[in-house]
Amino acid sequence: RGDTSISERVRFGFRSVSADSGRILLNGKPIFLRGNAINPPDRNIPDSLEENRRFVEPYVRYLKSQGVNIIRLLRHSEVWFDVCDELGMMLFQGNYGTPKGGKTTEAPSVPLSESVEWYRKDVLGPLVNHPSVVVYVLANEQADRDIHYLSNGADGINAFLGNMYDSLSVWDPTRVYIANAGYGFGRVGEVCDIHRYWGWYYNSFLSFYTMRDPRVCWRKGTIQPITMTENTGNYTGIDGRFNLVSNTKQPDAQLNWTGHAPDAEQPRRALAYQAWMAGQAIEIFRRTRARNPYLAGITPFTIVFHDWWGISSFADMKPKPVARQYGVSFQPILLSWELWTSQVYAGTTLAPVAHVVNDSDSRQDLRGIALAYRVLDGSGRAVVSGRVNLPNVAYYEARSTRVEISLPASLATGSYTLSGAIVRGADTLSRNQTSVFIAAQSLRRAGRAGTRRVVVHDSAGTTFRALTLLGVRASRSGNVAALSPTRDLLVIGADSWTGELARQTADLRTFIARGGRVLVLHQNSRFDGSWLPAPVRVTTGELDHSVVMPGNRPYRNGMAVNPERADHPVLAGIDRDR
Repeated sequence: RGDTSISERVRFGFRSVSADSGRILLNGKPIFLRGNAINPPDRNIPDSLEENRRFVEPYVRYLKSQGVNIIRLLRHSEVWFDVCDELGMMLFQGNYGTPKGGKTTEAPSVPLSESVEWYRKDVLGPLVNHPSVVVYVLANEQADRDIHYLSNGADGINAFLGNMYDSLSVWDPTRVYIANAGYGFGRVGEVCDIHRYWGWYYNSFLSFYTMRDPRVCWRKGTIQPITMTENTGNYTGIDGRFNLVSNTKQPDAQLNWTGHAPDAEQPRRALAYQAWMAGQAIEIFRRTRARNPYLAGITPFTIVFHDWWGISSFADMKPKPVARQYGVSFQPILLSWELWTSQVYAGTTLAPVAHVVNDSDSRQDLRGIALAYRVLDGSGRAVVSGRVNLPNVAYYEARSTRVEISLPASLATGSYTLSGAIVRGADTLSRNQTSVFIAAQSLRRAGRAGTRRVVVHDSAGTTFRALTLLGVRASRSGNVAALSPTRDLLVIGADSWTGELARQTADLRTFIARGGRVLVLHQNSRFDGSWLPAPVRVTTGELDHSVVMPGNRPYRNGMAVNPERADHPVLAGIDRDR
């Protein structure tokens, strides 16, 4: 500086980050962001630990050990930034909320120069010397015209954020920018980011397959990397149960996934679903890069530790099963099973797809690899094993291979595990597993319809065909008055409630009162269940918004199958897990 009496200590690091051709590049190479969104500080841990390196360092090290490579902090903290710099944990950081002076549906009214200065000085300024910060966020979940309940003010919000991005990206071009995290659809900035909680209080894990199409996110002509910086949810409390707080999204998740299972089972089942859902979200998103190469990162927003308040060290937090699921689903080299027929008879052939995703930390192509698989019974004994050579997988590529596994005809009924490993020579590069329910062949020959005659009302014809394929002898009829209460079982086929049946509700009540039996399969919102002994009301409110929540199976508008009477003959042999 010329004046040698002035000295200053400055931390800094070198790296380059950019967005190009729909990918986020770190030092010129594409990188997939494997994140965790709910982290201290300001997350109800003791004040004495918020800025304590003895807490921060083991916390960050643990997440790295589970495959996490990027996190978000609720507020700026130099201690956390320094630790992330030193340990190589990336950050997406900036303004978590609305811009200063604005609202969710209203841009700040102050001069644009004042807002630019606020971002430079207070929001992004503290981050510029920290190489761990790779993504700048300018706002979170602001109004957008595609979000029906937040569409007011969308044009003003987009114009404001566009002005901010134009100024700030010139001021610091060394990061990529998410202008409106969650709801911006990439209209401003370099990354198309969305928040989707499929499989929590709306839709299901299957909706993650819609990410095969980049247009689910893109709203402008520019090719952009796509990230999902919030998903999963399913918050569980200290003891593992779903947090049941009034006027929140939790009760719906609890009802759908653990229901009225015995009280002692609630923690285990809630934790298992939370972990399973995170695994589905992460692995579907990652392996879908084979179809949509622009998917660049996923960050669950869920609670991965049991204890927060009252702890004295990181060791007291105790990871939940979802944290251990990170260690599987966030493996840099990932083996991911896709198995649509997870309930089969002994003697049949399983045909799972083995997906290999190469996000290797070494950024090397995978060559000379093979899949070693085993089917394990409840005691861990292998009843089938095999090995399949796999094609080469370039770095940042996802490839899929269908595997055929013949199951012995002698297998007993029970739950089995399909376990696999990606191997190269003597090295194991990745492991993963999925569950399979195998029924003994003797069950195939068991009686199907009991002593009653099966009569099907099926306007679509699909239910009748399905029963026929299962070997069930059935006839078709729409005249309830002609049925015999002591002899007949009426099956109302899926989505087959019609005006014809609606006019026969009195006959349906009489049929049941005199001993008749009725099995009602999935119905649409037109269904009238007032005639049932325990009246059933079908949800008619439209929860599944076509843009925010595409898809509707396996349940829609918050409706799900939940076995309340496990001893009912319809559920014979089917436990809650099945």
